Amino acid sequence: MDKTELQRDEFFQELKRIRESKGLRLEDIAQRYKIRPSFLESIESGSFEDLPEPVYTKTFIKTYAGLLGIDAGPILEQYVNYIEKTMPS
Repeated sequence: MDKTELQRDEFFQELKRIRESKGLRLEDIAQRYKIRPSFLESIESGSFEDLPEPVYTKTFIKTYAGLLGIDAGPILEQYVNYIEKTMPS
C-alpha cells in the first residue's frame, strides 16, 4: 500500500470515528435519511464502487457530512476522482 492509499484509508476511518464519537449508529442515520446502511458503510470506507448513480451518491455524501458536521468537499473530491477514473468518457 503506497502513501496515498494509506492517507485515503485514514481519511475514511476518521469519518467512522467522528460518527461514533457523536453516538450515531448507521441504522439510525439510514432510517432517518432514507439511505441504505450499506451505502453509508461504503461512504465510510471509501468503497465507491458499491454506491448507486453519482447523482444519488453526491446527495448521500452531502447529507452524511452535514450530519457529522464536517465539510463534504474532501469526500466529494475523492468521489469525483474515482468517477473520473472509472467511468467511460
